[in-house]
Amino acid sequence: MPKSAGYVSPQYLKMIAEIVRTFKVSTYDLMNIKKGDTVLDIGCGPGVDTIHLASYVGSDGKVFGVDIDEEMIELANKEADDKNVADIVQHKSGSLEKLPFENNSINACRAERLFQVIPSSVDRTPLFSELYRVMQPQGRVVIVDTDWATASVDFSDVATERTLMSFLAQKMRPDGFAGRSLKRFLIASGFNIVKLDAVTLVHRGLDETAFGEWLTSTALENNIITTTQAKNWLDELTEKSRNGNFYASVGSVIVVAEK
Repeated sequence: MPKSAGYVSPQYLKMIAEIVRTFKVSTYDLMNIKKGDTVLDIGCGPGVDTIHLASYVGSDGKVFGVDIDEEMIELANKEADDKNVADIVQHKSGSLEKLPFENNSINACRAERLFQVIPSSVDRTPLFSELYRVMQPQGRVVIVDTDWATASVDFSDVATERTLMSFLAQKMRPDGFAGRSLKRFLIASGFNIVKLDAVTLVHRGLDETAFGEWLTSTALENNIITTTQAKNWLDELTEKSRNGNFYASVGSVIVVAEK
């Protein structure tokens, strides 16, 4: 599976990881990892989660990260070396289409914000079936993904805000509504749902979001907004960020399931 248009840089992933660190730790806890377990992070990026998971499995366990991006794999393996956990944490090139693991070999698995970067035209059924294949009986998966329809920004022109949020969800993310369908695909592939929840991520500055120049420039290229609207958007939100009045939020769905 090639990189999608929604793929983002290692730097952005690391920045977001720090913003949502407490939330990430809560997803690790949901995995019910035991010492000696074999754990998998699909779409591992530069290793922001796999490195932390090393302490959960201990010296007798293994943490594997899989990503389609060779640059991400190189960065992740370097990070594992730098943190002295390379004997526990390994990163491999691969995708959810064909995971490089044997049947029934993984105790616990996580995937965070993965499905939103897989185009909605790609059939999800074989992807979830492949996940089911590698999990051990009673193995637990924790999947988190965004529903960009929930995105909200405090902006004076509500019509412009709604136009931009809809454009972002429908055109700028390969699958902007990925979060809402996770439960359905997990059940269809044979998993039992253990927990279903939703969380809201609150942003306090424009630079923490996808709502800045990337959004306005793409919207301008597609004639979604005018130059004046784009300028007003960036000027107002930049000023709100500067004076501490910025607010934006977006919701994510968390599904915990077992084989």
